[in-house]
Amino acid sequence: MVIIVFVLVAGVLILSSFSFSGMDLRVLVVQSGSMEPAIKTGSIVFVFPDNTYSAGDIITFSRERSSHGVPITHRIIKENTVYGQTAYTVQGDANRYPDAEKVFESEVIGKVRAGIPYIGFLINKARTPFGLMLLVLLPAIIIVSDEFKKIKNYSYEK
Repeated sequence: MVIIVFVLVAGVLILSSFSFSGMDLRVLVVQSGSMEPAIKTGSIVFVFPDNTYSAGDIITFSRERSSHGVPITHRIIKENTVYGQTAYTVQGDANRYPDAEKVFESEVIGKVRAGIPYIGFLINKARTPFGLMLLVLLPAIIIVSDEFKKIKNYSYEK
């Protein structure tokens, strides 16, 4: 069971760290509680681009001008047209007020399709040198100790 958890964490870590050509999936770790209770802090979200976005959709977007390119996940509460471009008024579910800046369609990474709570905490830990070492060494130690037990049991049977 422990090995399965490590394999799953490693798989999600790989998905969240690399982009794959032909695959429009982005796996991101939610760093704040602005979308609670719908999306908890430390969750991972699976984000896919879509052709249409509307009020009620949870989207992930990146605004270079104010967030230094860090993706933000909020809910669309209103669709507008600003200077001939589609723009959205967004708000975190836990926030009292909508975001001050509109999100233009060109800034939208995609729509959140699913999320898994708390796995993001493991992913963030696995991205540290100690976490990566643990992710590699712990399963190796478990496998080696299991093999030693099998050898020991086999030698006693003879």
